[in-house]
Amino acid sequence: YAPLLLRLHSLLEEQVEAGSLQHLQVEFTRTGRTDPDFSTTAIHGIDTARFLVGSDYQEILFHYHPLPHLGNGVANLFLSAVFENGVTARLNFCPTAGEIVERYTLHAEGQTFRAHIPCWNTHDAQGLLQHFRAGKCLLDTTCEVATHGEMFEANGFYGENAAFFNAIRAGKPVHPDLSQSRQSVEVMEHLRNRSTHYVRATS
Repeated sequence: YAPLLLRLHSLLEEQVEAGSLQHLQVEFTRTGRTDPDFSTTAIHGIDTARFLVGSDYQEILFHYHPLPHLGNGVANLFLSAVFENGVTARLNFCPTAGEIVERYTLHAEGQTFRAHIPCWNTHDAQGLLQHFRAGKCLLDTTCEVATHGEMFEANGFYGENAAFFNAIRAGKPVHPDLSQSRQSVEVMEHLRNRSTHYVRATS
């Protein structure tokens, strides 16, 4: 529900032919986050990856870099994933880095898309959206839909809550529903439990 992510999603649908999306890179950092369980924050990157790729995870390998001198359970978290549609992904979560960022880079055949999501009181507060094709920059802008209004709007919190309550008021199904959200929670729990491997269960 972050306006910049919605614009990126629309751009991908408009510019990328079916089957030509190749790889997603997620860079998700915080500063001074020494809480032992970072999974409830990392789920935002895990879920956003599914949204942008337009597919569920097929398989994930988890790697951990423990930082015991910073506290019990503190670690950098790395996910190497393959989605059901064949797109690969690398998700990096570093909770004790030097800056606060949520950045997404997607590579398609002949194209690259990059988004820096607005975060409070950070260098990325204005947001950024870029599109490259065959070595040429077609779009390089601080996204006006991201900088308009309050930060809770740019982050998507307002849109998320408004969509939920409007659906309830109208008696319509909530989107995404619990079944659509379930896999993101499953992956988060694997991260919380320090699993090393996830494979989507077949029904």
